[in-house]
Parts: sequence; structure tokens; C-alpha cells
Amino acid sequence: MAQTQITQEMIDSHLADVLHHGEPKDVFFYLRFVENPNVPLVNPRFNTERLPVWSVMSGEHMHVNTAALLKLHPDVNVRNESGQNPAMKAFEKKHAGLGLMFLRAGTDLTARDSNGSGLLKYVVDAGYPDAVQEAIHIGLDVNQTNIEQTLDANGAVVGRYVSGALAWAFANENWDVLKVLVENGIDRSPENPAVRQAMKVAESYAQISPLLRAELGAEKYKATLKAAK
Repeated sequence: MAQTQITQEMIDSHLADVLHHGEPKDVFFYLRFVENPNVPLVNPRFNTERLPVWSVMSGEHMHVNTAALLKLHPDVNVRNESGQNPAMKAFEKKHAGLGLMFLRAGTDLTARDSNGSGLLKYVVDAGYPDAVQEAIHIGLDVNQTNIEQTLDANGAVVGRYVSGALAWAFANENWDVLKVLVENGIDRSPENPAVRQAMKVAESYAQISPLLRAELGAEKYKATLKAAK
């Protein structure tokens, strides 16, 4: 994974550029929130408010904007309506570099969203082995698990199970991430319920041939895989 190396010169250069030629929201951001990065941005046109940590995660300058904002020590553990912190949202959007920046800035590594999913699920699902390696190096527990559930056609819960990173890597067919997990000592003991769930996913994958996946298409294949668990 290519990582953007942020330097003070880049930040100062970008700040000077947006003050003279940048988008209004960039100028507004730097001029208004340099003293308090935890005050919401207000959009007068739509009368909406948004914290700077959510505003910097878009656009061609997102890495520099985020690096500059993090120097002001914003709250990186704020939650959105889904209970996600900025790191979770960044990894969900496949912005692994941003996610790692938020992790290094003090994100609570034990945080969970409103559905009970922890950071490890977001990092593994993003699919970048280098990011998984770095997140574990920062301190994210490679054995972090989620309690997941299966629903019937009416939406009623018919079963609950413990799921972990091995199962998520299998489900995503991401063997490079799987290799990183193993190299970092993830528990593979059969006494671990998350490992048993991972084996079920692996068995389901093995039972569905590449030819069948091609015939079914991506969506039907995923549904078949889920039904086979």
C-alpha cells in the first residue's frame, strides 16, 4: 500500500495555497478552526453542522488536510450516527492511510460501533495487508472478535456466533491479509469459537468452486456462501 508521507513543508505549502487559491471550504476551515478543531463546521446554505474530522476525509488534499487538522489535536474518538469513529469511517471508505493517521493520533483501539463491530473488522475488511500490519503494530488486538448473528427471512435472530479476523479474511478471499494475521500470532486454537467459525467459512469457500462462482455471479455467490455457513 502506498503511503503519503506528510511533512511540515507540505502542510505549510498547502495552507498558503488554499488561502490564496483554494476552495472556500478549505479557506473557511483553516481560518475558523485553527484555534478550536472541535467546533462544528456550519454550512449556512443548508443550516447543517459537521465536525472538522468528518470534513477532511474527502477531496484531493484529504491526507494533507487531515495531517494539518491532527496537529490541532481534535477529538478522534467522536462518533457519527452509526457509532463509528473517524478511523472506522476512513477504513470503511478504503482510505487506509487516513485510518492509520487517526489510529496514531489516539483512537480508542477498543471502540465499537452501534452494531458492536470493533476496529479490527474495519481494518481487515478494507483489504490492505500493510494497513493490517501497521494497525497491529500500533496496538490493535489481532484477536479482537465480534458477536455476530444470523437472521431468518422475517428478520428474527436465529443464531449468534463469535467471529474474528480469520473468518473475515476468508470471506473476503484476501489471502495476503490472512498471511499477515498468521504472521502476527492470531489464535488458531480449535477451542476458540472464533476459530471454529473461521473454519466453517473456509469449508464453505472450499465447497463452492470457481466455476460455480462465475456462473452465479458475485451477489448470488455471496448469498450462497452465507447460506453455507
